Amino acid sequence: MIFFVIITFFSLLILIISIYNFFTLPALNSNGNKKGESLSICLPMRNEENNIKPLLDGLISQDHQNYEILIYDDNSTDKTFALAQKISEQSKKIKIIQGGKLPAGWQGKQHACWQLAQQAQNEILLFIDADVRVKPNFLSSIIKNMGEMGVKALSCLPAQKNTSWATELSVPIIMQWMIFGHLPLKYFLQKNMPGSNVACGQFLMMEKKYYFEIGGHEAIKNNIVDDMAMARLVNENGEKMPLLFDPIGKYVHANMYQNLNSSLRGFQKNFFALNNESPLNTLLWIINFLFIQTMPYLLVWFYPLFIWPLVINLISKLIFQIKFRHNPAIQIVLHPLQMILSAYIAFTSAFSRQYRWKDRVYEKK
Repeated sequence: MIFFVIITFFSLLILIISIYNFFTLPALNSNGNKKGESLSICLPMRNEENNIKPLLDGLISQDHQNYEILIYDDNSTDKTFALAQKISEQSKKIKIIQGGKLPAGWQGKQHACWQLAQQAQNEILLFIDADVRVKPNFLSSIIKNMGEMGVKALSCLPAQKNTSWATELSVPIIMQWMIFGHLPLKYFLQKNMPGSNVACGQFLMMEKKYYFEIGGHEAIKNNIVDDMAMARLVNENGEKMPLLFDPIGKYVHANMYQNLNSSLRGFQKNFFALNNESPLNTLLWIINFLFIQTMPYLLVWFYPLFIWPLVINLISKLIFQIKFRHNPAIQIVLHPLQMILSAYIAFTSAFSRQYRWKDRVYEKK
């Protein structure tokens, strides 16, 4: 009976937070333009031959035209540099920087972003990952949102478009559901609580002057997860970095991973670091995945009372599905499988001592 009460209580808590976020989630919205704002769009790239053209095509087609595009080719071994050169012939806004050897003590992405920032000529820096795709109204909308919010730093979580059933199992949970169902984001931001230090590395935007004042990517050069580290750095320096959402991709979306193997490697790299490398935090997530979310599906066959937490969990997931519009069959029917996979990711992330990313091997602290 105690086990039933515990599971039901936390299931209800997740449902309440999901309902709150459904109506209050900070969203990227409306077309607009704050005239005079100039942007330096910074693109760190390493072996991105499949991503560079669709990203640049979208950026070149923006309705806001006061920007430059800086590409840092981080010693790519594929056709990234050649494609960048070819596309740059179509637009004078593009500048390509060839990277050198990665210095000791740096993560590759942070070093690339730091080099890009130092070459930037404009007043706002916008760091975008190569797997992002943007609509023509993206820049004007994000500039308008940043101006209206009166902040020096901003992050955005794009819609996550998945091209396979395997990525549909993992990406929505780690990238969206873990926030949507567990963090009353607007309230935390208003109160400037520690839980508001949430950001998405696919999109980071900051005033250049402020970026260098707080040390930029050099200050977080060896953090595995650059986005969360940057959000904490901003908070420690007296500012907020709000996280906006584009749940269904009206302005921006991302194709983060292409298959199960790449998604597992990516999240195994990040999950433990996302939880401040805390064994306790990671354990709590594993308990949530396996017990709060999965056990009702098993216990209901023996104890009918567990139909209540099962139904509550399904309602929570349905609310999530309505908001983000993923594959309903996977998000609802295969919910237990998603949770088991997420627990596996959390467990292996906590115990791995090194990881390979973009053909580089990094040692964890």
